[in-house]
Amino acid sequence: MDIPPDLIDLQRARIAAEEARAAHVHTVETRRREQYPDDVVARRMWSAEEQAEDERLAAAVIAALEAVRAHPALAGGPDRHKVEQGALAAAKEMVAAG
Repeated sequence: MDIPPDLIDLQRARIAAEEARAAHVHTVETRRREQYPDDVVARRMWSAEEQAEDERLAAAVIAALEAVRAHPALAGGPDRHKVEQGALAAAKEMVAAG
């Protein structure tokens, strides 16, 4: 099965967006656990800036996923899911390889 290189690039962008959001969440949660070790409620109360950044990163993830799904190779047909998963697997290999 031929997977379009630009679809792999879109999947790589999707992975990068997901990783950026996960890193932000991890950073905030780690910092807040250190700041409020005994106060679960305070740990969960993110600042307006932290929330705004999370919303921005979440929107980037959604945009990246929508770009993948809008690719012509995924327009339909019985192999759509296989092509999408193949592109994702190829993108993950490229990300892992550096």
